[in-house]
Amino acid sequence: MPQATKSTCAFAAASMLLAAPALAAGTSAGTTFDVKITISTGCAISNDNAAVDFGAVSGASAKPAAKTKTATITCTSGTPYDFHVSSANSFKMKDSGGNTIPYTIKAGASTAALGSAQVTTGFTQTGTGSAQAVIFNFDISTWNTSAPYASGIYTDTVTLNVDF
Repeated sequence: MPQATKSTCAFAAASMLLAAPALAAGTSAGTTFDVKITISTGCAISNDNAAVDFGAVSGASAKPAAKTKTATITCTSGTPYDFHVSSANSFKMKDSGGNTIPYTIKAGASTAALGSAQVTTGFTQTGTGSAQAVIFNFDISTWNTSAPYASGIYTDTVTLNVDF
């Protein structure tokens, strides 16, 4: 049997080193994990924050024209929602002397006035994940030209809530 030379030994050692990674690649250890997100049911509501203004009129003039206000409701996709409104003065604009002018708020083409109770009949919508516009109609309930209103600035604060 021939005697190994230095170059043969060096070649054998180098071959073993080069083969070692290939042997190691054949074995491995691993673990698994989940990737997760939870989408909560949710809605947001907004508007331009401008007042609904019936304008400046004489207390004995004709009833002011109705006004509209658009709110934007954004709910997670598939979330059913409806809404309710509340009023600081029970849906009456009030002046500093306590005089009041009643008004109504209706949603869309509805003829039913909204109130503080949650509105479900005919108003339930389903969220799409995108903004959905809802138009609210404001109208002065009663306007008495035979007994003129006292001069002043009549106001009320309305809160619009989305229920989901």
